[in-house]
Amino acid sequence: MTHIASILLAALLLMSDAKAQTFLTGDEVAKALVGNTAQGSMTTPSGTTTEYTVYATADGKMKMRQVTKSLSQNITTVGQWQVHSGQFCYHTARDIMWNCYKFQRVAEDRIVMSDGLSPARIELVVRKGNVAKL
Repeated sequence: MTHIASILLAALLLMSDAKAQTFLTGDEVAKALVGNTAQGSMTTPSGTTTEYTVYATADGKMKMRQVTKSLSQNITTVGQWQVHSGQFCYHTARDIMWNCYKFQRVAEDRIVMSDGLSPARIELVVRKGNVAKL
């Protein structure tokens, strides 16, 4: 009987963890980002912080600015976005291949981006319109 109770408890914990790991579909991410400015930052384990600003248009184009102060980098690049296999993907002039990421909504105006492999996460604040004038 104790064994069955343990299995049920484990199943409930997995179910609640699965709900906590609910990801947005690529279409939901596109709806949140298109026509809006998303801004956020990521800090690497070594302590380097990069700030991101992204603006995506309805015709599949995007502009991205990456600022890494400790490396004196301020790069603005253009690219394209698309929904592929249910994920939001983008490709800029600096990329060799398409980058596809998982997103979770953490608040009405905030989404978190992760590649699902590394501990790196970028929390983006989405603001209505092209407020960054990229």
